[in-house]
Amino acid sequence: GPFVDIPFHAILGDWDIGECSGLDANNVNWIARKLPGLDRFGCGAFKIGNVSFVSLNYVALLCDNSSLRLMLKK
Repeated sequence: GPFVDIPFHAILGDWDIGECSGLDANNVNWIARKLPGLDRFGCGAFKIGNVSFVSLNYVALLCDNSSLRLMLKK
């Protein structure tokens, strides 16, 4: 189709997993294990066929009470 050459972004954050209070390292780690080339925080980039995937967890870091945010700050 017409969108074959456009990179696809997979974002791990509170919109994908749940509300900020329910987001933690275990949630992100579970999703990251399902995708190739990601570290345990869900960060990384990989390519499948001619679609580039970039995964970021910046949204999770915006949550004030997120245990994931506090863990990453350490």
